[in-house]
Amino acid sequence: MNQRKNHKSEIALLQAEIVALKKERESFRKELLLDKALLESFDGCVWLIDSSCTLLENNAEFEREMKQFYGFSPAKGDFIFKNHSLESEPVKFWRSHYDIALAGNPHSFVFPIQLPGEKQYHQCNFTPIRNEKGEVTGLCCFKINISQRRNVETLMQNTQEKLSLSLKIAKLGMWTLYAGTKEIHLSKEMQMMLEMNPPYNEPLIMNLTEYQKKYVHPKSKTLFSEGVSQLLENLENIGYEDKYEYILQSARGNERIIFVKRRVVAKGVIEGVSQDITDFHIIEREHAQLTADLMQKVKDADQFTYIISHNLRSPVARILGLASIFQPEDSGNPHNHFVIENIQKTANQLDTVIKGLNELLSLKNDHQHDFTQINLLTLLSEVKEFVRADIEKALAEIHFDISADLEITAIPSYIHSIFTNLFTNAIKYKYPDRNPVIHVTTIKENTGYLIKVSDNGKGMDMNKIKSRLFSPFSRFDNSSRIEGKGLGLFLVKSQVENMGGKIEVESKLEEGTIFSIFLPAKR
Repeated sequence: MNQRKNHKSEIALLQAEIVALKKERESFRKELLLDKALLESFDGCVWLIDSSCTLLENNAEFEREMKQFYGFSPAKGDFIFKNHSLESEPVKFWRSHYDIALAGNPHSFVFPIQLPGEKQYHQCNFTPIRNEKGEVTGLCCFKINISQRRNVETLMQNTQEKLSLSLKIAKLGMWTLYAGTKEIHLSKEMQMMLEMNPPYNEPLIMNLTEYQKKYVHPKSKTLFSEGVSQLLENLENIGYEDKYEYILQSARGNERIIFVKRRVVAKGVIEGVSQDITDFHIIEREHAQLTADLMQKVKDADQFTYIISHNLRSPVARILGLASIFQPEDSGNPHNHFVIENIQKTANQLDTVIKGLNELLSLKNDHQHDFTQINLLTLLSEVKEFVRADIEKALAEIHFDISADLEITAIPSYIHSIFTNLFTNAIKYKYPDRNPVIHVTTIKENTGYLIKVSDNGKGMDMNKIKSRLFSPFSRFDNSSRIEGKGLGLFLVKSQVENMGGKIEVESKLEEGTIFSIFLPAKR
């Protein structure tokens, strides 16, 4: 009886085990189906191998590509390099990559496959499979065709390179400012504009205050700060934009003029474009200089036309008139002697005018003078000796209030000519009842030197003569005892301006005259 009960109990246990095995087998079958579905759902090749490179599992794409590229497909349980020599190139290639992953390191690589009419790029990822002890027992392998992605990446890279080249040619740099953190993100081109040292970050992130301190020129600090304040007031005004210019000081110390256009693109986010327009400003200045030079040439041409029409025509007409009344048939006539004497006098006047014109032309065409460092006191002392005879004849005095070590950058021959003319003029046009006294003083200014030459001579009525004071062949004292061609002050002004300087005059009748000459410190 007991044996029968035990037998029934064993049968029940066996039946329960069979049911459990069926459930486990069904569950395992479902897991296999799920794993198989997962394998097949992957858009590429999936395969698993053990540590001896035996194929454990794979999807259909693996089989298809193996047949396409290598002419066979190993079955599960086969050595994965079946039908290939271990010394063949494909086996060496794959074995080298398997060995890296079997050593315990996840491994990823890209390789090309050359097909008829096209070149494909494939990416592989090998992940080690480990047991409970952490030992590598195999690999889970994935491979996908990335040719399309690679082509897109290449196209994007080429496009980016072309864009970068375009920005570089146009001297454009882009940046983004995040108001909340005060961080400014600078593009590669902006970093190049700042003349930073490569390699360039994409983007380079720095604090706005640091940017202002390092790269905004002192001349533009206030302007830049006001621009930032203006921008911060409009952070919530999406679409707000403005533009301005400022001077940038590059990492190499170079000054560049930058045009900026910026726009609020989101709350607290500003995007901007900066363009280096230094060359445009240089061209603009050169254009302005060329225009000024052209206008000066036109002015000179008008001036010479005036000189020829007035200063040459008059003596020529006089000579022609005198010649017309000459009586060659009566050589002894006293009237002829008068004619010849006046023709000679007029010819001398004409020669003086022509020599003066030659001096003017020489000044305009002389480009051989070089700027050099001049000790002003030494040179003026030489000029004083040069006009010593005039000084002694007029009982004149010339005083220099100039530092013995003062040096200026100028053309020595011009300085000699300028002060020779000013000193001799002051002596020639002295006041009748007093001896000439001339003072030369200098004042150091930020950008150069101001040299003042004052005298106690006759002085001039500036209201009457100011407009023609520096015109050639202009004379303001028609006294026959005072020699001159009326070119002195014209030469002085021309030589001062040729050195980049300027000259001004103050004068009062019977009190004297002051000539103020400014010469820049640098050329």
